[in-house]
Amino acid sequence: MNANRSAEARALPLVELIYAAATKPERWQVFVAELSVELGDPAVMLSLELPDQPESARSFRVHSEDAYARVFAKLFAEGAVPWPMAELAKVPRFVFSEEFLAKEELEKTQLFREYMEPQGLVADGQIGHVMASSNGRPLGSIGVYQRKGGRRIGEQDAAMLDLLVPHLRRAYAIHCELRDSRYRADAIAEAVERFPMGVLFIDRTMRVVDSNRAAKRIAAQQDGFAIVDGVPCATAPSSSAAFARQLERAVKREREPELVLPSDAFQIERPSRLRAYELVVGTLLQAAQASSPRQAVAVVFIADPEDQHLRSPQALASLYDLTNAESELAALLCAGNSIDDAAHERNVTPHTARAQLKKVFAKTGVNRQTELMRLLTGSVAALDEPPEDDGSAD
Repeated sequence: MNANRSAEARALPLVELIYAAATKPERWQVFVAELSVELGDPAVMLSLELPDQPESARSFRVHSEDAYARVFAKLFAEGAVPWPMAELAKVPRFVFSEEFLAKEELEKTQLFREYMEPQGLVADGQIGHVMASSNGRPLGSIGVYQRKGGRRIGEQDAAMLDLLVPHLRRAYAIHCELRDSRYRADAIAEAVERFPMGVLFIDRTMRVVDSNRAAKRIAAQQDGFAIVDGVPCATAPSSSAAFARQLERAVKREREPELVLPSDAFQIERPSRLRAYELVVGTLLQAAQASSPRQAVAVVFIADPEDQHLRSPQALASLYDLTNAESELAALLCAGNSIDDAAHERNVTPHTARAQLKKVFAKTGVNRQTELMRLLTGSVAALDEPPEDDGSAD
């Protein structure tokens, strides 16, 4: 029988599962399932929540339906959970429920009637641990509940569970740190996605790890710059070799940290004869810490001087108190349209368009159209709209 093995022998495979789950939360379900098997098949419930983020709460359960997670949350919010969760978080071990509440008292509680009894859980033999709490709210907790007709959790079981406590607490800390890191990374990625300038992150093999919308737009033009087999390249013969050298130097600097090279700026000519793309290639500051072959070690910034579009006209209207008509006119002019073309696009007369332009001049404090273009294309109105939520957030 499992209980006859030493506590250390029983705990070791569970500790491995704990650390596997710390980095991939969906694996907590494997842990609670294996823990239930080890303890003779009781119900096991584990919940995790980030500090100050109740919406992040997740529950992993064996012999308990997901709907009961909502029942417990409701009862806790109503103050109907009889155990002092904040006090339990200070105890560095698993605690039997009867240490705080006698079986007879527990059976009289709303928690027992609405949460435990409907699931076939009895009022004695329960044991649990609170990994972390904040302001009396449990942020990480695990409960083991004896089922009707099931084996009671004994002292040997408790000794094995206590060996898991430091690992559960470390795993919760890792969970919080990783979630915070992922949130910061997602926030930075969304900001970069809105840049009017193209940004490409490059790995050690000079392939693109990731890029923003502006970079994809530029590459899609096939006008002197492209991504071929994952590698960014200049397609014009006059620029191809120089760009390849700059990219190789940026990656080489990552491989040889003692090699001091500045970020390199240059141009890529375009077969269309439009103004050349402007690029900066550099090594990422944290590249020396890279461990994965697909981790970014260099970055390419690429700007299209011909792309003067205002992608957030509403931001322009807010900045300078422009009407919708005025901000639409300014956006068309920044896109390279003449005043007559802009009037035709908006289905108004050139006279009306010029009158609106004068109002734009007055509100923005400029006197000429060239000054207006320079002002507006350097404003936050040039940022892309936020990316659409694809529903893939964790």
